[in-house]
Amino acid sequence: MIRSHIYSPGFARGATVAAGIAALIFAVDDAHSMVLGWIANRHAILSTLFGVIARITHDRARRDGWKPGAFLTSLALLGAMFSGESGLGALAYLFAYALFLDRAPLRSRVAALLPHVGAALVWFAAYKLGRRWTIRRSVWVVWEKTRFVPFVVPKVGETSDLVVVSYQTAVGG
Repeated sequence: MIRSHIYSPGFARGATVAAGIAALIFAVDDAHSMVLGWIANRHAILSTLFGVIARITHDRARRDGWKPGAFLTSLALLGAMFSGESGLGALAYLFAYALFLDRAPLRSRVAALLPHVGAALVWFAAYKLGRRWTIRRSVWVVWEKTRFVPFVVPKVGETSDLVVVSYQTAVGG
């Protein structure tokens, strides 16, 4: 009896109305206004936009065999990740799609994800290289603008992150 009620057309209309009401409540919730209202958070909008494009193009490529899909998905994924670190969430969605929604054989699913993993590795390399450049640049800025003598030392317990420690020189008084 419950199963017949769930599969009835009236239940589907009710579920659609409930989903619409839930989407409306989500849209007008004031907790989501920070993304739009705070100018420094605009990266989240761009990251989400490119992430959604990546998911749509990946789905179309896998379901319909759309040839440009793999390239466009990787390009959109790069856009999402270069817009913000939250773009890595799009990669997680692609993995979840491959695990649960894709009906192709396992080898085909893994092969479809390889270009996207490559795009993530390109982003990761750029992220790490850019971070090192920023640290080196911050040492130069400390030296040039404040006339501090910089020392770069590792944080306690971590070997990859660096902290700039400095003391003011006694030059000139």
